[in-house]
Amino acid sequence: MSAAAPPGAAPQVPAVIIHALNNLLGPWFIGIMISSVIFGVTCLQMYLYFSKFSAKDPVFLKVFVAFLLAIEVLHVVLLGVSYYTASITNFGNFVEIFLGPWSLRAQIVIGVFLGTMVQMFYAYRIYVLSHKSPWLSIVIILTSIAALVCTIIYTYKASLIEKFDNNAEVVPWSTSSLSLEVACDIMITIGMVTNLWNGRTEFSKTNRALHILITYTINTGALTMVFAALTLIFWLASKTTLIYALFFFILVRLYGCSFMSILNSRDYVRKQLNNHQMVTIPSNSTRTAHGSEAETKNIETYGTLAFATPSHPSGFNAV
Repeated sequence: MSAAAPPGAAPQVPAVIIHALNNLLGPWFIGIMISSVIFGVTCLQMYLYFSKFSAKDPVFLKVFVAFLLAIEVLHVVLLGVSYYTASITNFGNFVEIFLGPWSLRAQIVIGVFLGTMVQMFYAYRIYVLSHKSPWLSIVIILTSIAALVCTIIYTYKASLIEKFDNNAEVVPWSTSSLSLEVACDIMITIGMVTNLWNGRTEFSKTNRALHILITYTINTGALTMVFAALTLIFWLASKTTLIYALFFFILVRLYGCSFMSILNSRDYVRKQLNNHQMVTIPSNSTRTAHGSEAETKNIETYGTLAFATPSHPSGFNAV
């Protein structure tokens, strides 16, 4: 027979409640808070883009940014609804928390879809920088789509499970999705850096521009790669908690925030390149100046990538 608790002693909290608070609601809350801060930065970046930096951009790019904002808002709303359901609607019902609301599962698909949008845009820019060599861009696109498909399948199967569980039917799909996300981010960073590095010439101003672009690419690419890898690591290490979700929420925000900071960095980088002058990067097919034809690519610096759109057969004009 167990001894009675001494008078005034705090009652023991059941282990299931401690687990729900520390390993589910805790990371859930922290992830939402940090991702919300990054979302605020992204909104500011988008306001600056439309008010100051989008005047000369094509309609497609403006529509893309607007759609990206809509997806960002939807994801933030789903995060808020999921936490409200768990902590307010189901207050005190700790067993219910283990079920996971529908909005928590839905935000996974929306978050990965947002990342897919940004990854495909990067794939197109790699295609442009590589002189329309499609192979790496195709691999990036297929990898990104495969990650999205795995996520959809995982979300569907997870909706059939009654609680957070290390279920054999769910784990392969979620692990595959996260692994493909990591691989896609690595390929994008390597592809951008490689193409920019191969564009070096004997001209110091061109090389200076390329070095700035490479630095931006490594810095922003490393952020998404690190958080994608952390999400995968903590998922593999603790599948019955939401510790991995903390990093996933931040990862989703980083895609949009880094993309917008890239767009808005154009003027700053131009100022670093000798009074806003356009940088001309000769293509691999550039010949010597002895009367032969030269093919050049005018690329406006967008931070981690060079955004260029075809204008006429002889070259590319910057957006």
